[in-house]
Amino acid sequence: MSHIYCTHTSLINCLKKLATTEGAQQTSDMTTASEGIYIDGVLYEKEILKADLIRPSLLTVDRNTNMLYFSFLSDDENECNYKSAKIDLNTKQFTITDVIKEGYAHAIDQKTGQVYVGSDDGIYKYDPITKNTELIGAKGCNILSIYYKDLLYFTKLDKLRFLHTITDGETSRYDELQDLEVENFLIDNEDVMFFVNENGLYSQKKGTCNATLYEGIPDCTPESLAIDMNGVVHVCYRESIFKVNKETASIELLVDLGRDFLATAAFDKNNNIVYAEGTRVVRLVPSADRNGGI
Repeated sequence: MSHIYCTHTSLINCLKKLATTEGAQQTSDMTTASEGIYIDGVLYEKEILKADLIRPSLLTVDRNTNMLYFSFLSDDENECNYKSAKIDLNTKQFTITDVIKEGYAHAIDQKTGQVYVGSDDGIYKYDPITKNTELIGAKGCNILSIYYKDLLYFTKLDKLRFLHTITDGETSRYDELQDLEVENFLIDNEDVMFFVNENGLYSQKKGTCNATLYEGIPDCTPESLAIDMNGVVHVCYRESIFKVNKETASIELLVDLGRDFLATAAFDKNNNIVYAEGTRVVRLVPSADRNGGI
């Protein structure tokens, strides 16, 4: 899945070589970028927010500030870790927020703007103004993904990837999902939980124990989830983003982003898609000619 946790120098060097190859492919694809991408009949252009990164991962946006948080692999040959970073989507200013070692996954309390960071040694609160950090739970755990809505939910990088929560520093298994494993997770505006694992995409109403496995989806494994400003859930696969239709328990292709897409995306405060490619972070913005010149 999305979290490739590096424990050997040979593995990280392999990933760096892969990213270099992907970067060369992206250079050759600039004609495609200049032609734009159509979504629902509207022409969008690629805006490069940050280039020269190695495998940017797990994008999430603080909608209070329009700040994008994510992680990427260090380019230091002597290091083998992820670094936490952010991009101000209003100014495109890029900052490495590497105050937490191996900061990988991020979650935002959209009510308060509180930032949480999952690392290879637990989950931390992070204050983007003071830069202060505080360990709040899951000490010693390698965190795969986290999500916040009223509670902090997380999955550990473990053989069995069950969903857990943190309350007052105490961690507990989230029993409503029973024995279903979770790679990525979110809750929509109607308190429906969505999660993905190697078997596919699921939804389940909070307070119940009945999960629905979506049918008719691509053969490849879904990798991550995102929710737009209208509360519509989206699921990311390699090469494409799909829109979820809860009424029919199905998904509809929203956009094909090609082989460089790293299957992680978010939506900014203007509901534009922000996503990761092999060596860069990109935003799709409507063309000045919204009719695509037609």
